[in-house]
Amino acid sequence: MSNVYYFNVNYCCNNNCEFCLSHNTYNATGQNYDIKKLSELSYDFNKSRIIINGGEPTLYKDLNKFIDFFKGSNAEIVMYSNGRLFSDFDYAKNVVSAGVSRITIPLHGTRYIHNKITGVDSYDETISAFKNLIKLKKDYALTIELKLILNNEIIKNKLTCAQLLKDIDIDGIDNIVVSRVIETEKYKPKLDNYIIIFANDIIRYAGNKCVKIEDFNLCQFFTNEIPYITDLESFDEFYFFDAKTPNGEKDNYEKKTHCDKRGSHPLCEYCNSIMDNYYIICKKGNKWFKIME
Repeated sequence: MSNVYYFNVNYCCNNNCEFCLSHNTYNATGQNYDIKKLSELSYDFNKSRIIINGGEPTLYKDLNKFIDFFKGSNAEIVMYSNGRLFSDFDYAKNVVSAGVSRITIPLHGTRYIHNKITGVDSYDETISAFKNLIKLKKDYALTIELKLILNNEIIKNKLTCAQLLKDIDIDGIDNIVVSRVIETEKYKPKLDNYIIIFANDIIRYAGNKCVKIEDFNLCQFFTNEIPYITDLESFDEFYFFDAKTPNGEKDNYEKKTHCDKRGSHPLCEYCNSIMDNYYIICKKGNKWFKIME
């Protein structure tokens, strides 16, 4: 049995993103996952996926010990981070050498847009993080994932992938994720038909790289050709852990979709976002797959 184990290791962050679901985490000490609880868990982590998130996981003081715990389990260790602390090469090397398999870092736009969205002067550190991680790929088995989150500023300025990624060495990036801002009490995205242009631009720009699509209704992407979609991977069960539920809670894949064309489109059976269903759609070469994150 191979499962997905999702850990929110803390509830604090060094960004203050406009769309964040947890604004109270900014510059807060927050709660942290008790690493001693790991030794009490009876789960079989062999060949499973360990997802590390926060808050901002790089602020978790026991991060390397946490990663090291899973070293002997042949697990894929995935981290979602804003990347800012990876601008320190030695810090980045310590985390990567601890055994992280994949790191996903969001880029919210040009320098002005990225800093506006994150609420702090974070752009240069984020760009430096990508540069450092790309250097580390020479010595470590690391997958680097760049996440572009479609926001109002990108839509208003009709920005292209080339404009957004001008400071990134795209050859060193393995996967590109395209996502949309989730509506929160503080942030109201004004999505329009530009998302179709945006997504298709990313697919063209990425070439043969893996492109992942999440948080969108898929009928907004495919107007002429409906691709054949198959499972690239599958997992048996999904478990969620955080400071409040350190022993984990089993979660259910089957949740509601927010698509208003439900049942009337050929892609409806695939049209659940990661926030609803944990599955996303990815394109590798000319083939489309349903994968689990």
